Amino acid sequence: MQTYGSDHQLLIANIRLNLIARKRHTVSKRYDRKKLSDPIVAVDYQTKVAENLMLIIDKLAGDTENCINDEKMVGAFNDTSQIVFGTVQSMPAKDWLSEDTWCKSAGI
Repeated sequence: MQTYGSDHQLLIANIRLNLIARKRHTVSKRYDRKKLSDPIVAVDYQTKVAENLMLIIDKLAGDTENCINDEKMVGAFNDTSQIVFGTVQSMPAKDWLSEDTWCKSAGI
């Protein structure tokens, strides 16, 4: 009986593994803009945004060194949108396979 040598090489290694936690995505607020198609809601939104922006402009009227801050303006729009429109509820994820598909695969 003849024995043959192996072409495998023994290997020893030290492995360092750095695991990084997955970043979770933050859910952004979506406003229910469909309500804007109603003329009464549209006028209400316009007046409330105008009031909020006028408050910002009046605060800065006497101060010549400060210009209008974008964050304050965005905040005015977001606050008004939250009050007038409200947020849209996200729909739950649909099942990957429907009941109809399961029935067809089972032969029912």
